[in-house]
Order: sequence, then C-alpha cells, then structure tokens
Amino acid sequence: FVAPYAASPMEAKIPLLLCFPRRWGGYGLPLASLNAPIKLSSQGEVLMGLPSLAGDLVWPQHHVSIEYNSTAAHGISMQRGTWMTHDDVQRTMREAERRRKRDETRLSALSASGWQVYPLVDTTIYDRDSFDAVARAIARKLGRKLKQDTAEFLTHQMRLRKELGFGRS
Repeated sequence: FVAPYAASPMEAKIPLLLCFPRRWGGYGLPLASLNAPIKLSSQGEVLMGLPSLAGDLVWPQHHVSIEYNSTAAHGISMQRGTWMTHDDVQRTMREAERRRKRDETRLSALSASGWQVYPLVDTTIYDRDSFDAVARAIARKLGRKLKQDTAEFLTHQMRLRKELGFGRS
C-alpha cells in the first residue's frame, strides 16, 4: 500500500489512511497515483503558465485530486531558540505569501481543467472528524459508498492513526 513517488512523509501517509482496507482502519478507497502529471485545459494552462502539473494524490479516471499544503512549507517555522532579524521575518513572510498564491493558482488551474480538488492541510489531517468528511466526499466522487462506522472500525482507525503519528499517545 505504500504508493511510489511520494514527495514527503505526509504524502506517503495520506494514501494509507484513505486506501487501507477498513479492517485495518482505512477507508478502502482505490489507490491514488502520487505526483502524477495532470494535463491542463487551455484555461488552466493560461492560469498556471504551464501545460501540465503534478497532482499530489490523483485518481485520474475520476478527475479527482488531493493537494497537500504543509504548514512547514507554507507557514513560518522556526527552531526553538533561534532569532530572526526584521529582514528575516520580512523575507519569510514574502516567501509564505508567494507559496500561498502559487497554491491558489494551482487550485484554480485544476478546477478550470475540470478537476475536483480537495486541498488538505495538517489541521484537517490530524482532526479525525475533518479528515473523515474529506474522505467521504472523495469516496462519493469516486462512486464509492462507505459503510457506517462501527465501534470495531473506529478502534482499527484510531490504531492506524496512532501508528502513523496522527493519534493520541
């Protein structure tokens, strides 16, 4: 179930939550392709300035994509005990804003190209209920009907989430 071409540990973990069988705590969705090329429509190409882009997690036959935006790559992160000068803060803020705009442009280009895009951030992934809502929306777009959660499934899911680093210790 470990999908090839993951660009980050989180990109490797998300498919496990979504695609593992329910008996292991996953949602049982079909395997997604990671960082797969997506051909953009002419409108999407105008927006992005490129004929294609790599989607983080993609179900090409359904035109469904997850775009993962990490807080580490999109926010301000500092190691404890380090100091930033005013110029460092300004540079970091400009970079965060540049990345945010790039991500919004990606979403617009994919949407203009007929793709259903589900942006994911860390807070959504770490919150079981929020992630569950996204997983169920994706399942509907993939034509899958998910079973009602049982106590047994929730136990398996909490174990999986804990093993992946998303649960309480």
